[in-house]
Parts: sequence; structure tokens; C-alpha cells
Amino acid sequence: MNENIRLPKIAIPHRYEINLDINLDEFSYTGKEVVFLEIVDETKELQLHSLGIVVENAFVSFEISCSKGTYIRSIARDLGDKLGCGGHLVELVRLSQGKFELKDAKKVDDVQMSDLINMEDLSF
Repeated sequence: MNENIRLPKIAIPHRYEINLDINLDEFSYTGKEVVFLEIVDETKELQLHSLGIVVENAFVSFEISCSKGTYIRSIARDLGDKLGCGGHLVELVRLSQGKFELKDAKKVDDVQMSDLINMEDLSF
């Protein structure tokens, strides 16, 4: 296979969907292929080769460490404006707040009395 038409190493395909519409009367078919990629390293460019390519969805995932008062939804909107395609959040996860971190969180059913803290002891 020609190496010039392969995906770059930073683009890892995770799932393929192939749909074929077969016409047995005319011995023909049409179809489409959808490839779900994970981009594993920073890049300014991703070159894809196709006879007819349509990009229907593009998702960007990133972590932001910010100060109080930062409007994350506005960052997504502004990024979309800069790219000329519009942008919005699909998901927002707060990883930490003060000394609390999501990785240390417990499910409600797993909380014990000894896990509770006095709110007066907290400083933000």
C-alpha cells in the first residue's frame, strides 16, 4: 500500500462503521464508511485522503486549569469562532475545587460519617 495515503501515527482509528446498500437487480452498491479517530498528539494539520470526504462532527478534548470566574463555556464558543465553525461544550467535568479533587470522590452510598467534614474548617 502506498504510504502516502495512510493515516499518520498520531491518528488512531478506534471504530469503523461500514454501511452498504446493495442493488441485486443492477449488481451495484453504494455505501459509506465512518471512521472514529483519536488524535493522540498535538498537530496543526491532519491530512485525510478520500474521493469524497465529509466531516460531520469534530470534538476537541482538553484540560484547563483556571482561576475563579473563568467562563469555560465562553472559551469553547470563542475557540469555535476562531476556527470559523462555531463551538459549544458537549461535556464539562470539574476535576478539582480548592483542596477537593474528583479522583478522591466517593459514591453517595459509600460515604461514612467519618468522611464528613465541618464546613467551618474549609477555606477556599
